[in-house]
Amino acid sequence: MDSSAIRIIRTVGLILSGVAICPVAAQSEDALRSRRGALVVLIGGMDSDPTPEQIAGKSPRYAGNSGLYRLRGDLHSPIVATEYFNWNGTRASRINSHPAPESAVIAETIRLHVRRNPRDFVILVGNSWGGHTTWEVCQALVDSSKPVAIDYVVF
Repeated sequence: MDSSAIRIIRTVGLILSGVAICPVAAQSEDALRSRRGALVVLIGGMDSDPTPEQIAGKSPRYAGNSGLYRLRGDLHSPIVATEYFNWNGTRASRINSHPAPESAVIAETIRLHVRRNPRDFVILVGNSWGGHTTWEVCQALVDSSKPVAIDYVVF
């Protein structure tokens, strides 16, 4: 991993941690070089399904239902993969789907990414009811026959 990629990963860690120093930021360049990138999974709360304008990328920065959906777009880069889910496991604009897939589909999305990109950091961010879903996803990932390491969780 080159130094510009390391700066991006550190910046993501700082943005998500809300503090001046976090584990990613404190790691040495050599430790970070062994990592490739990051998967950031953002799970929105109740009534946080993005608006059609947000999904189309036409919403002003501070408009719409979902700040996490906006953050998804802000963080996405060649080395940072981002995924957004509603608290019930549905994708953006599908919050009223029945039955809702719940946390299992989010955990499977992460497992698939890690299989394809085993050196990526895994970062989960949940807001409101999405925080509860994030907890369920963490449980599913670590309490399985093939546990998946989670580097950072923000509730």
